[in-house]
Amino acid sequence: MPLRFSKTIRRLPAPPQRPAGGSYLTDGQRLFRVVAPFPRAQESATALLEDCLTLEVTPFSPDELYEMRLRLVRAGVARP
Repeated sequence: MPLRFSKTIRRLPAPPQRPAGGSYLTDGQRLFRVVAPFPRAQESATALLEDCLTLEVTPFSPDELYEMRLRLVRAGVARP
């Protein structure tokens, strides 16, 4: 008997901004460093992100990153 999925998987749009390698992303609680960004020519590829707390490197698809609602961390100067 073949397996059937009860949910339809829909493709989410890719994030509008492709972070460069070495940049940092956050969801407001966790901090990630981009180890390897998505190759420009392949939409089905994965990006490697390092969790800055655990130092674990994990591959993520564009859809997974979109669902995580990550934002680019911009460097700033701390105010005294």
